[in-house]
Amino acid sequence: MPLETAYTGKPKVLKVKQLSDVFFAAVFGELGYPNAPTYYTQGSFYTYNSDVGIYEKISDGGFETRLCALIQQCAKDVKSKKVDTDKLMFDLSNSSRLSGVVKRAKAILEKLDTFFDNSDAEFIPCNNVMLGTEERILVPFSHRYRIHNKLDVDYTIGAKCPLFTGKLLAEALDPDQI
Repeated sequence: MPLETAYTGKPKVLKVKQLSDVFFAAVFGELGYPNAPTYYTQGSFYTYNSDVGIYEKISDGGFETRLCALIQQCAKDVKSKKVDTDKLMFDLSNSSRLSGVVKRAKAILEKLDTFFDNSDAEFIPCNNVMLGTEERILVPFSHRYRIHNKLDVDYTIGAKCPLFTGKLLAEALDPDQI
């Protein structure tokens, strides 16, 4: 259960008493955000940004801010004459209360420090697309590629780079190797 609630008063009003640390710590993972999960690795939170195509590092404070915004949005969405969410809106979403949830999230969302290691180098993350090195195919970015850096250069089909081929490759390789 994400929230502990109880009916009080006359007429009966459902009041939020407590929130579940485990639920709110896990909600930003792959079950709550399957296309943009957050993980904790290498001593930091990383959230997949689908607009950019990479995992971006966020601070503990940034994670707490996202958590607070989610809790307060939930409180606003269900608040009515029959549901009192004031405690959720104020007491349960303050920084001192959420620090325990952030600590729990570090454990629940934790991945090995090798999470971003890409030892097989099957794809090159260009600025605009993922380039498959084996089959020379272009694929869109996805959270499954586990990248947190990419080239600052767009991949353009058929583009030529005379400086690269003429200077770097020509001085190191024979013409048939280029």
